Amino acid sequence: MKAKYSGGTTNATGKHKRNFHIKFLDEDGNKLDTSLLGLRNDNNYLLDAGQVDLGRIRNHVAHEIWRDMGNAPYYADKKEDAKSYINAEFVEVFINDEYFGLYSLTENIDRKQMQIKKYDEDTNDIHGVLYKAKGWSYTTMDGPFDEPDNNSDTWGSFELKYPEIDEVCPTDWYPLYNALVFVDESTESEFSDNVAEYFDTPVLMDYFLFNTVLTAIDHGGKNVYWACYDIQKYKMLTLGIWDYDWTLGQSNNAEVHSSTYGPEQGDFLYYAGPRVLYRLLTENVDGFLDKTLSRYWQLRETVFSEESLTARYNDYFDMLRAYGTLDRETARWSGDTDIKGLTLDFDDEQEYIDDYIRRHLKYLDGLFAVETTKVAVHDKDMDIINSSRYNIYGQKVDENYKGIVIIGGRKVFVR
Repeated sequence: MKAKYSGGTTNATGKHKRNFHIKFLDEDGNKLDTSLLGLRNDNNYLLDAGQVDLGRIRNHVAHEIWRDMGNAPYYADKKEDAKSYINAEFVEVFINDEYFGLYSLTENIDRKQMQIKKYDEDTNDIHGVLYKAKGWSYTTMDGPFDEPDNNSDTWGSFELKYPEIDEVCPTDWYPLYNALVFVDESTESEFSDNVAEYFDTPVLMDYFLFNTVLTAIDHGGKNVYWACYDIQKYKMLTLGIWDYDWTLGQSNNAEVHSSTYGPEQGDFLYYAGPRVLYRLLTENVDGFLDKTLSRYWQLRETVFSEESLTARYNDYFDMLRAYGTLDRETARWSGDTDIKGLTLDFDDEQEYIDDYIRRHLKYLDGLFAVETTKVAVHDKDMDIINSSRYNIYGQKVDENYKGIVIIGGRKVFVR
């Protein structure tokens, strides 16, 4: 087995409990596919440390929630095994006889996981493409966009994941580039008529709701995979999820109880993600906003019910406590600089997550209970709109803008 450190900020100088990317080889050094703990048969896996997560299980549980929401990509009729999530199992890791604690052994989001079409070596045609948004920049947010270089494996804050540049060069950044430029430059009518050609809108709807319910603060533009099944036939991009440690009140500063990310704080569109979602919601394309509200209440009866959500976290806390894993994790990592010197207290963390879910769902129920309303900005009814009328980017609403205003303390979509 070969192992190397993996990750961005988790792999910075001075970090201790790091993620690992591991690969299996046969005796001749060739790739060796192996199935570990019932995961997919493959030669490479990730060991996720949950480095800054004081609960250590947030990312693991998030992928299970996304899986159970049932949001298959648009090409699922062709590839029924396509997955936009990773399966995982909890393990305890030793490195050279030194105990390193609780990890989540996971599959990878890659071509194999998402089942996009392979590169054709006979015709040299690129079919499936996969890109990863690794940071916050103009490319992952809202432009304007510079032309990409098809001889590079990066563009802005995006990284090419398939096909790999050392195997296929030049590559093709234009399926992603064209989709983002379309969102940035299209008129309202152009966007309404054509957005479904560029984006897998049912999956985007669930992505918005998923991020909102989990308060996924690190997913406004980054930590998402964009995939096209076959660029020779489709424009449409779908997505795969990644890296959900910073959820349910957890921030990059390990300030679990920070009021900034508390259960009753923040605009629920803040966590929407890419700009395409903002436009779909505020312009209510093909009733997207209305369908989103309905979808939320549908999921509140199943995977978003308080009982379902709390049980997922509690079951793992209880299991890991019974095995003694949480005691060993505490002894190894409590007070470490990875978590800003804070104390690992899993009893307290379990209680915090339970309380967060209860209060956050109550808060969201109030937001999603707002009915879509046509409001004429700057007309005779202007006095009903209070002085703090802002959209999610903090820009003041004016006569040329259709977006979100606040009426009686409630957010209302204007269209």
